[in-house]
Amino acid sequence: MSLIDIDKFDLDKVVTENDISKRYALKPISNKVSLEKDELKDITNLIHIVDLLPSQFKNAIGFIPVFSIRHEVSVQLSPDKPLLSKLHPNIDDNNILLLGEFCKKDKIIILYLNNIKTVGNDNWKWLLTAVYIHELYHAYFDTQTYVAKVEEPLAELGALYTLKFMECLNIFDKGIFKYYKGKVDEKTGPIYFYGFGGVIYDKVEGYSQIGDFIEKFKTDSSNILSKCSLIKELYPSTADGAYNLFCELLGYK
Repeated sequence: MSLIDIDKFDLDKVVTENDISKRYALKPISNKVSLEKDELKDITNLIHIVDLLPSQFKNAIGFIPVFSIRHEVSVQLSPDKPLLSKLHPNIDDNNILLLGEFCKKDKIIILYLNNIKTVGNDNWKWLLTAVYIHELYHAYFDTQTYVAKVEEPLAELGALYTLKFMECLNIFDKGIFKYYKGKVDEKTGPIYFYGFGGVIYDKVEGYSQIGDFIEKFKTDSSNILSKCSLIKELYPSTADGAYNLFCELLGYK
């Protein structure tokens, strides 16, 4: 698995009584995929371990918002195999599969399990972990207007931020962060804007600044997105340019 087995995890050491009680208030995981019992249990454990991360760690290495957001959204495992063009109609590439989706209206995170297995191969559980967290950030941002070229890289930034944090706590296997960072960095061509999540991660100065980026977008997304029309070239060709652009958008000094 891409994380420790929740049944073997000593929750008493890191999870408060209040955190444990929240486990039973989680929105449901809806399974529409034909899975073996053990495989479904693995995926359920994987999702729940994110939800049970203790709140007292919030300030240990910065702020990790996915500690609480899952109590507001349902999760659906889907057998569908949509292309990324389902979300981005302007992307005309039949080789790019859609791995996950946050449906704002119904507050459901859909994980396209067959697509995740196709792209992730032997590491598909690692990929599912990262995609799930990426979609949690979309739920956390809860923007009124979705601007893909701004929100997608910030969701990738949040996923990398969280994976690194959980790996440092020895909750996820060593290597999951490096694996997904590679996946983000290789997103070029028609999905280049996803890859800028990795660029921002490389340029920021530690967890505190990443947290600032995420929180500023969460709390002031309407104002931030209104600035996009003022920027003639949304993505400069250099890492420094991309980083400076997001600093400008987010008003980060």
